[in-house]
Amino acid sequence: MYELFMRTRGTDILWERSNVEKPDFSWISSTQRSTVLLPFPENRNNHNTIYGGYIMRNAVEICYITASFYAGRRPVWQYLSDVAFFQPVHVTSILKLTAYVVYTSDKHMQLMAVANVLDANSFSEVQTNAFHLTYLSEHKVKEVLPHSYQETVWHIIGRRHFQAFQNRK
Repeated sequence: MYELFMRTRGTDILWERSNVEKPDFSWISSTQRSTVLLPFPENRNNHNTIYGGYIMRNAVEICYITASFYAGRRPVWQYLSDVAFFQPVHVTSILKLTAYVVYTSDKHMQLMAVANVLDANSFSEVQTNAFHLTYLSEHKVKEVLPHSYQETVWHIIGRRHFQAFQNRK
């Protein structure tokens, strides 16, 4: 974590985020892509909650779109390393899916998708799912680096998932 901090901020404590990014890397926050879905009753399971496969398919789609934008061309899906279901999504929920490129290595991109349920009455968000996917680009992709503590945690987790992808053989 400290090494990442020194690479992105150096020793200048008063460094402020600039709108101009360095040409050799991108911030994790700049890779974000989101979509909002209104699940219909045909997407429900026997427990009257949204079928997990529906959420997974949409998470893979938003990750593919995010990876395509980041790589500049169509990537190839390599690996689904983790799917976490924290709580059920009810049929009447509004579902928000957000994907980030959290780690890169040469031609590979590690993406994280987060599914949140939005409450239209209280405007609150509750995380229900998290997904980690690995994509391969035709060419070397720009390095992605964290800008905040939360992004640093995502970067470390993404690196661990990428290492698990490399060691799976």
